Amino acid sequence: MKEVNIGDVVDAVTESGQPVKALVVCVHSQECINTVYASTDPAKQDSYGRQIERMDSLSRKGQSTAPGGRWFEA
Repeated sequence: MKEVNIGDVVDAVTESGQPVKALVVCVHSQECINTVYASTDPAKQDSYGRQIERMDSLSRKGQSTAPGGRWFEA
């Protein structure tokens, strides 16, 4: 299992099953992190670019605690 640190980019899947590249902003443990990513919704665009979305308490792929099918893989 690859160690995850703040500032790393991980592969993640949102509640809707959309794959995204996410930036790690908090490491609760090596199995649970908080991330931010650029929204996949083209309507969420403003003068700064694509809006940012967050996924908190994101579980590592294969962990049974992953809510709503969300997960990350380092």
